[in-house]
Amino acid sequence: MTIIPKTMRSINFAFFGTSHIATMVLDELEKVGLLPALVVTLPPKKQGAAQLQMGDAEDLLALAVDERQLIFNKVIDTCPYIVSQAIACGADEKTIEDIYQITRLIFGRRAVPIPKSEVNPPSETETEKAPESDPAPKVRRSASHASFDNRNQHFIKLVSLLEHIPSYNSNEAHLSV
Repeated sequence: MTIIPKTMRSINFAFFGTSHIATMVLDELEKVGLLPALVVTLPPKKQGAAQLQMGDAEDLLALAVDERQLIFNKVIDTCPYIVSQAIACGADEKTIEDIYQITRLIFGRRAVPIPKSEVNPPSETETEKAPESDPAPKVRRSASHASFDNRNQHFIKLVSLLEHIPSYNSNEAHLSV
């Protein structure tokens, strides 16, 4: 049994095209052992058939993204159970630390949270009182790795790490490797 849902063993690939072309692309991907995570096909054009409107395509994409988000939410919900199972099986401290780091990346959290003083920007009166010799405020960059692609890669790393723990053997099917 595996911990990775079938859709998580897939490549991150979105294809938009007719059913005929999609079949050819899927056949080629299957030959090399890959399965796309998302395929949206358009109905074949027929004489007199109405064209697919842009709004319809956007709706299809929104539905596909929502479905993908639900799948990733299940992965996120499973992570704490995986950590608990790894601790219960007696994995060493370094491995547990690595598991925590990978799950933190899956959740999109910072290793060290931003101090509260930096979270709230100074008010206008505070900036007016500040002397001009102060350096410009630091630009904060996002540390989140919460895109579908990144979460997929981090989850694959987590599963790979769990496979190298000889004592990791869960009784629960959704947690087994």
